[in-house]
Amino acid sequence: NNPKPIDHESWPDKFPAKSHCSRCGLCETSYVTHVSDACAFLGEGMKRNIDGLEEIVHGRRRMVDDMVWNGISTASKANDGENENDLIAEEGRFGVMHSPMVLARGKHVSGAQWTGCVTSVAVSMLESGMVDAVICIASEENVDEDSAWSSPKPILARSVEDVMRGRGVKPALAPSLNVMDELKNIPEIQKLLFCGVGCAVQGKTTNNISLS
Repeated sequence: NNPKPIDHESWPDKFPAKSHCSRCGLCETSYVTHVSDACAFLGEGMKRNIDGLEEIVHGRRRMVDDMVWNGISTASKANDGENENDLIAEEGRFGVMHSPMVLARGKHVSGAQWTGCVTSVAVSMLESGMVDAVICIASEENVDEDSAWSSPKPILARSVEDVMRGRGVKPALAPSLNVMDELKNIPEIQKLLFCGVGCAVQGKTTNNISLS
């Protein structure tokens, strides 16, 4: 029997994480059977990401020997300029970094919240063939511009026009992963860029590993 997705209308009461659920969309797909291992709010939660997934995905865990939360690495206080200790402090907060970069203000993307840097990266990766598709958050159709931010709609973008639909911040819960059933029926998509929040990224990564 095929797993039965949970009806989104029953959120959050019938979802496994209950009131903690950020509605990433995983439970609304046939991958709901993986939720106990993938959800950032069940069991070991995000700790599972740091202790297991990082090494599988990146080849190593984040450097936490000097992890601090006061803005400055204790080991780097005695040194001037950037060094490995600064990177350690940043990895403690944000995870494994391969090529940290600072984004400068460039050409503005019309309709974006600020400069549209994430949208630009997604467009560039799609146009260059680095990825076959992008999962991003657009807005529900037929809503006025003032309400678009609160009507998030996950899409599987395969063209620049589709990616551009995802520009602009949507400060609302967005079930990014509910397009995964659509994705598994398109075998030509082998390289995917996923734009989403941390808990949804963990859910997507866990399922990638489970299915590989």
